[in-house]
Amino acid sequence: MKFKWLAGLCLGLGLISCAGGSKAPPLQNQDQNQDAGGLWYGTLADAYWASAGYPSLPKIEIASHSGTTGQAMSILAGNNLRMGGLYSGSYSIQGSNLTGTGTSFNANGSPATYNIAATVTTRTSVVSQSSCPCGDSGTSTVAYDTLYERPVSIASLAGISKVSQATNDNKGTIWINSISISADGSFSGSASTGAFTGSITQIDSTKNLFNVSIQFTSTGVSATGLAFWSDGVSPNFAPNALYLTWANSSWGAAAILTR
Repeated sequence: MKFKWLAGLCLGLGLISCAGGSKAPPLQNQDQNQDAGGLWYGTLADAYWASAGYPSLPKIEIASHSGTTGQAMSILAGNNLRMGGLYSGSYSIQGSNLTGTGTSFNANGSPATYNIAATVTTRTSVVSQSSCPCGDSGTSTVAYDTLYERPVSIASLAGISKVSQATNDNKGTIWINSISISADGSFSGSASTGAFTGSITQIDSTKNLFNVSIQFTSTGVSATGLAFWSDGVSPNFAPNALYLTWANSSWGAAAILTR
């Protein structure tokens, strides 16, 4: 399994002069770099899951974008986070074309590197194709969710301490047992790999997206990820919940957290 990532169409900045010196609205310019940043929801059609009896699965993509590059986390999530359904990766965009690499934490083997190619349309859709030496391949289509544009403060996350759902402990993916988040974004908790501490920091005060960093106190192992708050308006996500992810090259985790 792998992370699916995308690139797409873009609005141009050029203006056309009209009679009397007036100017028409901008034309589309497909050479302008698209923006894959945001929260996305759609489906994954994947060889591994199809062989397990799931020809199509719900998929959440979380992307932090800056300039022509970005980082992304992806989880398979319907009513529950599906075992092994976690992917992390990085990408670059030229025009509407996105290319990237990442790590797939799948349910039947060790974490594997995958490649992805996608077409992105800013704030609209991402359509991607991925390939993996592990023998897994698939396609993903996700649509933009405006939840990304409803900002949340770090302080408002204080008091979150309940693990509602979490990825299972399997082949490099860890299970989160407990967590407690403070008003400054710092947190602590325990997982199947031991106790941890970490922090949540805001990427952009006008957006609903956070950076996550974590360190396990017993081993010194660290990881990074992304998070967002679901306010209950979008039908695609659990209401009043924090979606939290983190990963490194060896393991990853995802959880839905509530108060």
